[in-house]
Amino acid sequence: MLISSFEGKAKQYLEDVSIFTGPVAAQTEFSLDIPLKVRLSALKGCENDPNSFEATFWLVNHKGKYFGEKISVKAKLPVGEAEFYQRAVHL
Repeated sequence: MLISSFEGKAKQYLEDVSIFTGPVAAQTEFSLDIPLKVRLSALKGCENDPNSFEATFWLVNHKGKYFGEKISVKAKLPVGEAEFYQRAVHL
């Protein structure tokens, strides 16, 4: 299982993530898509905030203990709410 371990702005901006990965053999590589859901409240007023942050994830075993390497992703929210909605309309 993969779980989020957000701190600081990431905890404020993102909803927690928990993904069941199934069994993963030791010493192997695998890929995984991690969906990030931004809280709507994070978009309000972010134009005045340096809005880059780091999101951290860990794999956990069936006993709930972390294993493997920490996964860190640097991210940045859109510059402003208007730009966010403009991009959404184009999808």
